[in-house]
Amino acid sequence: MVIHSLHKTLPSLTQTALLHINGRYADRERIRNYLHMLQSSSPSYILMASIDECVRGGMDECREEIMDTYVECLQQARERLKQLKNIKLIEAEHYDRSKIVLSVKNLKNTDGEVLNGKRFQEMLRSYHLEMEMASGSYVIAMTGPGDTQEGMDRLVQAVMEIDKNILCEELSGNDEDHTIKNISYEMIPLEQAYSSFEAGRMEGESVKWNEASGRISLEYVYLYPPGIPMIVPGERITSTIVQKMVKYKEMGFSIEG
Repeated sequence: MVIHSLHKTLPSLTQTALLHINGRYADRERIRNYLHMLQSSSPSYILMASIDECVRGGMDECREEIMDTYVECLQQARERLKQLKNIKLIEAEHYDRSKIVLSVKNLKNTDGEVLNGKRFQEMLRSYHLEMEMASGSYVIAMTGPGDTQEGMDRLVQAVMEIDKNILCEELSGNDEDHTIKNISYEMIPLEQAYSSFEAGRMEGESVKWNEASGRISLEYVYLYPPGIPMIVPGERITSTIVQKMVKYKEMGFSIEG
């Protein structure tokens, strides 16, 4: 089962998406029950028309005109970003080419400031460029058929200018550290002491992170983006997850929940 957000990269209005179901892994009856429970009885015909037009015009009748131009523009941008001396364009065997992942792991400014994804995102904002997300050591630039050659050129030029003003951190590692594995959003398994439903009915109190180890969480805790919970209600908070949260907070990330 895959939720395909049309509004992310395709020519469709915000909040539009498709639910793809194939094979035997997904329980169709269970999905159908949840849809009956959660979906609106008053759907937006504007949004549904937007989906139809996206599939009909953008992906069928005008597919070559729209997509071929976009793919060529994206490939040219990627080839230019591969020439960076310090910032790394992250690529792997299997990945979504529309998302440009740029790593600043082991890098610092010429004035000695150690870089992270959040700081890199702020630097790109000065060029009027907004990233899809920033994490500990990287940012993701979301692209789509709506992007123009001028926009792609502006992104590449901005990254190249920033690249000229940063240095590799000599004691922090080597090029082999620039991998998808090392910059991924790390999930830490936690003990489920109570179900989320049970935790939602309990009374609690707010405490600082350095006092939270050993306690039971009554809320979801996540960084947005990507918005994937690192702690869910009913889980026992450990010293390891506390250290992770403190580290993200020190790096300037907003912890929700």
